[in-house]
Amino acid sequence: MEDTAVPYMPEHSIRKEKYEIQRVLGSGSFGVTYLALDLVLEHLVAIKEYAPVGTCRRQMDGSLCPAEGYEAEFAEGRRRFREEAARIYGMFDLPGICCVLDFFEENGTAYLVEEYLPGGTLRAYLNERRGHVLSFAECQTMFAPVLEGLCRLHARGIIHRDISPDNLMLERGSVRLLDFGCARESTQGDETMTITLKHGYAPIEQYQH
Repeated sequence: MEDTAVPYMPEHSIRKEKYEIQRVLGSGSFGVTYLALDLVLEHLVAIKEYAPVGTCRRQMDGSLCPAEGYEAEFAEGRRRFREEAARIYGMFDLPGICCVLDFFEENGTAYLVEEYLPGGTLRAYLNERRGHVLSFAECQTMFAPVLEGLCRLHARGIIHRDISPDNLMLERGSVRLLDFGCARESTQGDETMTITLKHGYAPIEQYQH
């Protein structure tokens, strides 16, 4: 089947017989995020599609398949994407953390369904601020729920490892953390964890390994 020049799923296509794709919210190295309508519950959600750049291609029917020579890499990435969903699925009691509502595999790839947070990213908010800074009082209000949620995740052995203004979404004056694609489960004294960092935001100890 020939490839299509359109890199995304077409608008109004249906996934899992219940999610209608509305539009693209953003894309990155490992996937595409769409705004979608849950036709059963009649509310908006965000759907993250596993679509790593360079290792897969979009076909005419909108499905994905591994690029030639990247079959094993694509399959391993999809497995880790599945682990991301399983890692925090059902953790609705975590303040400051975006909830994973659903996960499914079809269309040649995998999809993670999250809450839709329309407030935009912290980076976009800062870009609109004069001086691109927040006061200490604003930081206290905005980040307190995230810090509490992270404490609970750490107590369960889950480390996010990719916190940045791009992964913090605004909601009612505070922020919510999303995108657990780089998260890993760890145990006390674990020193074998792969080093993953985002320059400018990672803790200094990650640069020293």
